[in-house]
Amino acid sequence: MTKETSVNDDFLAKLSEISEIFTEAMKAEEANQEKYWNSLTKDQQLMVFCAVMRRLVEGELEKNGSYRYILYEVFEFGAESYMQAQNAGYIELHNSIYTKKQLQKKLVSFAEKMFNASNKDAVKKADKYLSNGANYG
Repeated sequence: MTKETSVNDDFLAKLSEISEIFTEAMKAEEANQEKYWNSLTKDQQLMVFCAVMRRLVEGELEKNGSYRYILYEVFEFGAESYMQAQNAGYIELHNSIYTKKQLQKKLVSFAEKMFNASNKDAVKKADKYLSNGANYG
């Protein structure tokens, strides 16, 4: 075994150890969060849920904010919120949300590709239909 291999193995072992410590810390934080949630009455849980939803609607749909913008500006959290919110699944939720305008743009782009931009009239009709309040679900 060379000295370089030994250093790499040591580094990987330390990295693995740090990863395990981090994972355990995140699990402990999640357990604390769940314990707190379960200590609330149903009325308190509903109040918290509605307050959070109003802020998510504001940040995601009204302001079309970035992940960081919503955490730091809308919720007024600090940098410590980034990993905790990510661990709670918020980044997946954030990345899966599209406004009607964003979805329309994607659908029109898809239609242009499907029709190879050869049937511009059909694409324009689809865009107009979507612009006039087509229901997305």
